[in-house]
Amino acid sequence: MQRAYGAYARHFLKCDACRDVDQKCEDAEALWRTYRTVSGAACDRIADAGR
Repeated sequence: MQRAYGAYARHFLKCDACRDVDQKCEDAEALWRTYRTVSGAACDRIADAGR
């Protein structure tokens, strides 16, 4: 989960399109989706471990 967020953050900090509110960055969107998927799966595993 940390690696997925780190990849998104590193991209965002270096990408001119990401820092411009009038532009859209497909790479950042894909990295964010990956992070959300990975973090959701981690939360599911934590919830399942508590049962």
